[in-house]
Amino acid sequence: MGIERGGGGGSPGGVVWRKSTYTREGHCVEVADLGLVIGVRDSKAPGRPRLELDRAELRALAGRIKAGELDL
Repeated sequence: MGIERGGGGGSPGGVVWRKSTYTREGHCVEVADLGLVIGVRDSKAPGRPRLELDRAELRALAGRIKAGELDL
């Protein structure tokens, strides 16, 4: 997955959200390094709650998505 810096802007505290360069029709998630966890949010609703995954959980999720195991 390609990543584009900024994709939704920063937020208070200097967090930089990054958006996939493979965004289609506005359907995309953004990720940010939050220290101990990686934040994942909907790019269309950045103010709504976000997921927080540790790096192993994010790798496992990305692997399942790439393998086509999830109905997305």
